Amino acid sequence: MERTDTNGQPKGAASPAHQLFNRILCPVVFDRASRAAVETACEAARGPAPVIYLLHVAPLAPAIAGVPIEPYPVTRSDIEMELRQMIPDPAPEHIRFELVARKGEAVREILRAIADLGVDSVVIATHGRTGVGRLLLGSVAEKVVREAPCPVLTVR
Repeated sequence: MERTDTNGQPKGAASPAHQLFNRILCPVVFDRASRAAVETACEAARGPAPVIYLLHVAPLAPAIAGVPIEPYPVTRSDIEMELRQMIPDPAPEHIRFELVARKGEAVREILRAIADLGVDSVVIATHGRTGVGRLLLGSVAEKVVREAPCPVLTVR
């Protein structure tokens, strides 16, 4: 007979919370809502060595005749500097933060990061747009909730 703990889990097995919140992807856009999502991810982080992947997806620069329109290119180091500022101060000692900078379409890159990084869950901010704003801009968080292969926690 297999020994179990008080939650019915096999002795020595990770609890469901540890399995869901050990490797967390937290996509951010450097605003207050994203900061709240990072704080929530920190509170949820469980397991023997939790990791929070802070991801920012920079949009591809629009171009006319192959010439980028943006005034200067966004570099990986610019994004990583901004990502470092999203880490709470003081940083929780038991959590490792990994910085991930990508360029492209946000939903596609978030879903790709889920697969590439092997995350257990996603914690993402939602801006609570409704009506015409949501219709015109869409909702990255909503699309991630629908398409992600893992649990997604939205923070408003």
